Amino acid sequence: MKHLLFLFLTLFILKAPAFAQNEIISKAEDLVKAEEFVQAVSLLENELPNYSNNEQLLLLLGKSYMETQDYPKAIDTFSDLTKVDNQNAEYFYLLGEASFEALSNTSSIFKMSTYSTKMKSAMSKALEIDPSHVNARIRLSNFYLNAPMIAGGSSKKALEHAQILKKYDPNLGYQLMASVYKEQEEFEKAEQIYLTMLNEGVEEKRLYYLISVVKFDQKDYEATMDYSEQSMKAHPEYLTAYYQYGKAAAYAGKNFDTALSHLNYFLEHHHSETSPSIHWAHLRLGQIYSLQENTTAAKQAFNKAIELKPDFDEAKKELKKL
Repeated sequence: MKHLLFLFLTLFILKAPAFAQNEIISKAEDLVKAEEFVQAVSLLENELPNYSNNEQLLLLLGKSYMETQDYPKAIDTFSDLTKVDNQNAEYFYLLGEASFEALSNTSSIFKMSTYSTKMKSAMSKALEIDPSHVNARIRLSNFYLNAPMIAGGSSKKALEHAQILKKYDPNLGYQLMASVYKEQEEFEKAEQIYLTMLNEGVEEKRLYYLISVVKFDQKDYEATMDYSEQSMKAHPEYLTAYYQYGKAAAYAGKNFDTALSHLNYFLEHHHSETSPSIHWAHLRLGQIYSLQENTTAAKQAFNKAIELKPDFDEAKKELKKL
């Protein structure tokens, strides 16, 4: 009996740290789910010295730092995570994301260089481990597309990553290619990409809308409205196309009644995931009413836009014109 008691006590002592770790992780997960990130950071930082190699703890802490916008600490934490498991592509991706956010939130030239290097290195490592990691491929491509040449920007490299992505996700790969062409103002190539997607039957409900955006960038408002209507016909639930029609009509100075109908439909069915926000629709309504010389309705629409977004300078400027 004494031997059994001794064995039980030995097992309990050995397992106690694991129980403690699980309890801490569980509490931290609950805090993160409740979006109480400051409390999660406090809890995890306090326990970090005892469990510095615990992957779950480091992962939760890094993500909590991201949510509290403490990007340098997120970088350090995800860096530690990659040392615990240096063959986990997701960990390197998270390190790259933290570096990207730090890069986006600093004005220091020195820090920009440091974060840029860290981001490219981490994303490249993620793709070396897992070439099919979609998010890492997109982030790296967008970096090359948007960064100045002096910081390593390269539209050629951006396009290369987009073409590789096409193997793993044709929809996102094609869209990334089109984004590169649009950034270079090669609108016909971007349009051709979208038309190719249509011909190949790629599942993407925004395709007609995306073509309408290219046409709008070319100031071809008639074609913008046409593709917006094709989008509505093919995917009536995709509300952004209704707004796009109204926006193009305001710029074109025509098709007012149809535009008002579409904008009101957009407002009536708008929900939290719909883009853009409704203050933009009220701005377009105001512009169309103004073009119709309906000053009263225009003022109401512009004032509603400002009520929804008090710092909405576009609406304030339109109001002054009346």
